[in-house]
Amino acid sequence: MAQSVGYLIAALGPPVFGKLHDMDSSWQSSFYFLVAAILLMFFFGFKAAGKRYVED
Repeated sequence: MAQSVGYLIAALGPPVFGKLHDMDSSWQSSFYFLVAAILLMFFFGFKAAGKRYVED
């Protein structure tokens, strides 16, 4: 299930980049979108990897 969601998100990347390029006619907005996506992934990955106590 998680892998299919990952593939769905990955499949949306190229059309979003293309649409941003069509709207701006440069790659700058696409790169800003990429930086925002990387920051989101870093934030959620950092939160998921945090040390937590799990009860038995």
